[in-house]
Amino acid sequence: MKWRFKENITGSIPDRKTELEIIKQNSIFSFNFACSKSDLISYSNKNNDCLYDASVVEVFIDVGEDSYYEIEVAPNGATFFAKILNKKVTFIENDNFFTSEVHIEGVKYFVTIKVDLSRAKDIDQVKFNAYRIEKDKEGKQSLYALFPTFSNTFHVPEKFVLLNSFLADEKLFEICNSFNLGGSIINVFPYGNGHINKTYLVSTDNKRKYVLQQINNTVFPDVDALMNNIVLATKHLENKGFETLHVVNYIDGKPYLYEDNKYYRVYDAILNAVSYEKVSDKIMLEKLGFSIGEFHQAFRDFDANLLVEIIPNFHNTRQRYLNLLDAIAKDSFNRKKDVLKEIETVNKYKNEYGRIVDDIKLGKIKLATTHNDTKINNVMFDLVTGEPRCVIDLDTIMPGSYLYDIGDAFRGLFTGDNEDNPDLSKLNMSYSIFEHFMRGYLKEMKDVLNPYEIQMIPFSMFLITMECGIRFLEDYLRGDTYFKCHYPKQNINRCRSQIKLAEDIYHNMKKFHEIVENLLHELSN
Repeated sequence: MKWRFKENITGSIPDRKTELEIIKQNSIFSFNFACSKSDLISYSNKNNDCLYDASVVEVFIDVGEDSYYEIEVAPNGATFFAKILNKKVTFIENDNFFTSEVHIEGVKYFVTIKVDLSRAKDIDQVKFNAYRIEKDKEGKQSLYALFPTFSNTFHVPEKFVLLNSFLADEKLFEICNSFNLGGSIINVFPYGNGHINKTYLVSTDNKRKYVLQQINNTVFPDVDALMNNIVLATKHLENKGFETLHVVNYIDGKPYLYEDNKYYRVYDAILNAVSYEKVSDKIMLEKLGFSIGEFHQAFRDFDANLLVEIIPNFHNTRQRYLNLLDAIAKDSFNRKKDVLKEIETVNKYKNEYGRIVDDIKLGKIKLATTHNDTKINNVMFDLVTGEPRCVIDLDTIMPGSYLYDIGDAFRGLFTGDNEDNPDLSKLNMSYSIFEHFMRGYLKEMKDVLNPYEIQMIPFSMFLITMECGIRFLEDYLRGDTYFKCHYPKQNINRCRSQIKLAEDIYHNMKKFHEIVENLLHELSN
């Protein structure tokens, strides 16, 4: 697989092509450069001279010694080899760390640098970056990089990447080429911070970008249904003129690729937009609420029965409670004794857990298309205007109730960074957060929700928050098998925060009702 360099300062694709192929054989790594449109200007034919003042290719390698090696090879075959520690350069002579060869064809030159990494303590931790400097006859110097530093220097160790991991991702190039991208792949890099699917940003020579994801088919075993839901939802949004994810089909027309027992999909990247991990102020809160409301509004005429319930009983809180009772009865890890108080609190509200599920069956609450993960980082905001552009991460789009999304949004907003904080006073059941979000949401949804659904908004916050506490509690009793834990009893802390927050909401629902009534009055005038 050949990787194409970018302009180092801007990250753009230059006309002067530089390609790199890396071949691994045991501990020997061959870095094969192909450099086009070169004036073949060399500074000197002496090794360890200032070769970087003319045309040269370079490999920087960090083998885990608190320093890194710089290897340069000029078109005339001269080499530069040094060790860099805290910006101090130590030249190295007569070392068997690397060998090099140069071949010239017209205005192209080819360089092979073979590096022996047997000296590395852990070859999986070896990091690298690769560069090219090109000096033309007019004396202008251009900088190119495999991973641009976006500066006028190559010496940015933070831009080094793990060599073996990089080579392992070559398979991703082949996968990307199986989709109708309309261009040659330049780079594939890990992207985002999602915990379910593996995500990569794909760059092509047609200056377009895409998002490649390896779908987690343990969490989503029915990939056909998952992708059918997403295709139905995105086509509906597109037909209504909304910006949304755009699924790129595999070459056989399917919306995903199945290969080597793995599933992959590709979306067009949403450019000039950003997602945030935290809500910064009341303006963003209102925009978040508006965006979720606009999403719900867009699906008001869509038949939710066309969607498959990707995670059965996802917000069936009564069933979640029954699952907890089963875990309590089995007590497989002898942990029940640690959570007797939490079990008592959950049991106290057992008659509340079936209300929304039952109300949907009775027709009091509309069966609707819901997102089911209404976090701030699932809304893309325009980089220039700051306005919300679209809702992303549609894996859990399913039939449900608008109330599920409302309740889950506030559960996340009230919890903030304190999901596992043992200091429960840090939880923020904020009337202000509620008011600003709901102002944005009701601008879109006040005429869509029926009176009973409006009445149930405060209850939905309690229900979804308690449901999450129940899930943490069940997972603790079953041995922490679902939620990833970074320390013992983290699920207990998570459970306690959700239960405390749920009870606070439950005992203050009257105030939340008053805020909703005031907002409806305000928005009607």
